[in-house]
Amino acid sequence: MLKKIFTLLPGMLFCSTTTLLQAAESGFIPRVSYAVSDYSFEQSERPDALNGSDFPGVDFDVTFNMLGVGGTFYYDKYYVDLYLQHSDKQSDTFHEYESGFEEKFKGDRKDYALTTGMKFLDNKAAIYAGYKIGVSEADGKQGTYLKFKEDGFFVGGNYGIPIKSYGVLTFNIALAYLNGKLKEDAAPSLDEFQLDIDADSNATGLSYGVSWSGVITDNLGYNLSLDANSYEFKDVKDNSAITPPPDKFEEDFVTAKISLSYYF
Repeated sequence: MLKKIFTLLPGMLFCSTTTLLQAAESGFIPRVSYAVSDYSFEQSERPDALNGSDFPGVDFDVTFNMLGVGGTFYYDKYYVDLYLQHSDKQSDTFHEYESGFEEKFKGDRKDYALTTGMKFLDNKAAIYAGYKIGVSEADGKQGTYLKFKEDGFFVGGNYGIPIKSYGVLTFNIALAYLNGKLKEDAAPSLDEFQLDIDADSNATGLSYGVSWSGVITDNLGYNLSLDANSYEFKDVKDNSAITPPPDKFEEDFVTAKISLSYYF
């Protein structure tokens, strides 16, 4: 059984997730994960938004704890993977020093992904494509509400290097084209500046990472991974805005994750 599992190890890696596939067989491999993600969302400043003064850029910079579940259906060298993860709620504070406005945000993050791919090079490498959705949402004590949703397609590949009988070291890279939508309801105390946003944008972004996979028992495998994602959303459009929206949004993650997979 150990030999069988090591045959599966170089399978698929996307967004810190490793699934282990075997050639010439079919089946399903479920998994669970825990991650710590250093997350940052930033919208650029809004010129002349405060009666001639700039409204500063808004940052939501937190460290999330995230729980995930997923599973891989595989047949021969092909596979389809489903994955979702949700975070706890974390807090960050925004200051606008000229007016003295302060808002303490508390928010969370949700991610969903569907991936399909194919293995090659004697199961050491894989190429894949898929669709992902991410939602970041936060409420402020002063009444501000923020929701940023991105969704779109991605393509990528990975390559695994078996290290004797210890495990597999895998390198991963992916390119995503995402649509972004920011919904922002400003705090009631800022109503006079008409700062509400309902804007659309798009981004082409890169994700990359490295992971180590191994076995615990004949039916249980593990994966340790470190991944980075960076997206810059430009071409921001909000036809309903009275005050011009920000020029861009930026979203960055650095995520450390541990996953456990079960082999029937």
